Amino acid sequence: QANTAQEAAPSAASPLRSATQSAMVRLALFSAILAQFFRLAVCTCPPPPASNEGRRLVGGYGGARAPQDGDEVFEVMKKASATQELLKYCEKNGRNEFAAAELCSYSTQVVAGMNYRLVMSTGEGPNSLYEVVIYVPLPYRKEDPKVQSIKAIA
Repeated sequence: QANTAQEAAPSAASPLRSATQSAMVRLALFSAILAQFFRLAVCTCPPPPASNEGRRLVGGYGGARAPQDGDEVFEVMKKASATQELLKYCEKNGRNEFAAAELCSYSTQVVAGMNYRLVMSTGEGPNSLYEVVIYVPLPYRKEDPKVQSIKAIA
């Protein structure tokens, strides 16, 4: 009877082994699909334009700069829902190349509050760059930042 118990064990393990292998194959396929998606969702950004700090106009925008980790602009974008607003703009204007959104550069302008002029990319194509302007009101107004305008950069 010991022999029959040993013979039964491999057949019980086979369905488990088969299910595990099947799950591993599905996971590998899913990983390959994700890798392809993220490869397609890459945005390309042009370098920020040369700084014009030496001849800056009073009241004008400062020089464009590349974003760095921890920059306040990311919090401003989040509060203004800038990525969602850009997606809506693309859908409304028939620009279906929206793969992802990446902040390429930004500049600021002091007004009765602060304007952020962002250059954002939505993909790799030539028609994937946008200028997004966000207005941040003065703190005493207790209002969230708001996207003022979006336009395609040709």
